[in-house]
Amino acid sequence: MANVVNNYISVKGSAKDILSLINLGLKNSGADEVSADNADLTTLKSAVKTLCKKGTFRIGDGKPFEKGDIEQGIKEEKGVCFSTFLPIPDTFLKFDTTNYKDKFADEAAKQKKEYGVVGWYDYNCKFFGCKWDSIFSRILVNQSEDDNYVVEMSVETPWSPPVEFVVRLSKLFPTLAFYGGYVEEFGQSVGYYKVVDGKVLEDVDKTDVFNKRQEEEDYDEACDLFLEEYSDFIID
Repeated sequence: MANVVNNYISVKGSAKDILSLINLGLKNSGADEVSADNADLTTLKSAVKTLCKKGTFRIGDGKPFEKGDIEQGIKEEKGVCFSTFLPIPDTFLKFDTTNYKDKFADEAAKQKKEYGVVGWYDYNCKFFGCKWDSIFSRILVNQSEDDNYVVEMSVETPWSPPVEFVVRLSKLFPTLAFYGGYVEEFGQSVGYYKVVDGKVLEDVDKTDVFNKRQEEEDYDEACDLFLEEYSDFIID
């Protein structure tokens, strides 16, 4: 089993720009986008509610490859995940070149040429920063003290934080500030970072501090203190 990393992703900016981010998820889910005219906190909360209700992502439907050289179907699942905002190309969903590279040699060659990787595993690691597409367990929006707005999202990932997902998404919305905080379940990797316009501007390692707090207090107390510091990091 993979070690779980608890992630906290926050996006800060104007109501109009935050709504553009939410609308990307709605558009990719086949839902109607929300008008940005006079966007405010009420508009954003309603848009997030709609996204959580209608958000979808696409996955490969079954693994028929043992029976012959056929591509698998693609089905939609409900939920908001990385690929709701940044869809995975069909080739990685239809052809399991991670486990059946020789069977789909031609498709594997196309994937390597176009994306620089072969198979869903390497694609996710390169473009999301972790081996699986992951579903957000929480999405909230609030108004910050400086009259900006903040979308707060929580998600569990295997082994590593989804930094590449955040970097890629921030390139699409250069006026938004993206923040990420992460705690690996055994305290092996802890920290937070800030990304703007596809560039990691700050990257703070808190692993040693976290583990020292674990020794002095306990895991839950160390997590609480980390989240307090992460909140201050976003405000600053």
